[in-house]
Formats: sequence, structure tokens, C-alpha cells
Amino acid sequence: MRGSTVARPLALALALAVGACASVAEKPLSGPEVRHVPLTPAPAPPPRVDPREPLTARHRERAQALDREGDLRRALDEWKIALTINPDDAAARASLKTLEGRIERAVTEKIEAGRAALARGVQVEARRQFLVALALDPANRVAFQHLQTQAREVEFVTHTVRQGDTLQSLAQRYYGDRLRSEVIWETNPSGQSAPPGG
Repeated sequence: MRGSTVARPLALALALAVGACASVAEKPLSGPEVRHVPLTPAPAPPPRVDPREPLTARHRERAQALDREGDLRRALDEWKIALTINPDDAAARASLKTLEGRIERAVTEKIEAGRAALARGVQVEARRQFLVALALDPANRVAFQHLQTQAREVEFVTHTVRQGDTLQSLAQRYYGDRLRSEVIWETNPSGQSAPPGG
């Protein structure tokens, strides 16, 4: 009887202790309030500058300037150089493709105009149109064959050089195209002393 009396308070004390542990586990810990502060992301590194960009930009600018001047063939060459330096330049690739389309259309128009001039019997005009087509596309076999077979007769024009005349202004006057100045330079014996553009 005495043993059960001792065991009962011990069991009661044990039950109280277990209950106290359970109630402590359910309560949040007291103490300083913990706040969750979002982490600030590290600043992004500066964008990487492609070392090819300055050189590519120079050729892009040159291509655009030549295009504005109407020198499509040289503009095309500048776009090709830009893409050789940086084959990943999507803007240069798109500009090159657009310019190639323009040149192709212009060459077709010049060849048709040359054929029309031949049909009218105007050899000088036909030759001029085929030469412009070749200036835009030096490998164009159609224009070359017409020049070799049908537009061979060329009238020679005598021109007295005046102050202010340049090969470009004479090419514009007689050929309708400033880019044909090299034709005057190559066919004019007195022009051998001055390069095209003089």
C-alpha cells in the first residue's frame, strides 16, 4: 500500500513534466523578433564589349555613307568586310542582303534599258546602260556579252576641258553616271596623267 502511494505522486509528477514539455513545444520561443529580409541580388556585371565592334562599326558607317552617295558596289564591299570581321553581326547581314536585292533589281533595270536602246538603234545609250550594270555587278555575263557583241560601236565625243570640270562631272554629263569616270580616264590619252576623281 505504501509503494502505491509513493508511485502515485511520482506518476503525477511525471505526467506534469511531460505536459509542461508539450506546452513549451507548442508555444513559440520568446525572445528577439526574427524578421526575414530579402537578399539583395549582386549587381550585374557590365556588358562585355566585343573587341571587334569598333572596327566593324567603321565599315558599317562607311557602307552607309557610300550607299547614300549612290556607290552601291563599294557599299556592298564594305558590308562584306564588316561581316568578315564579325560574322555574328545580324544588322550587317540584314543590310547586306537588302543591298544585294537593290543591286540585283538595278542591274536588271539597266540591262532591260540597254536592250531597249539597242532595239531603238541607240548604241551609245545601250553601252552606257550595260556599263552601269557591270559597275554594279562586274561578273554579270549578260551585260558583258551585250557589250562584246551588240553594243560595240562607240561614238567618240570631243570635249574641251573647262575650269571646274572633273572626271566625275564629265561622266555624269556623258554617261549619266558619276561612277563611270574611270571609262573616261582609260579611254582618254590625256586623262592618263590624272587618276579618276581628279
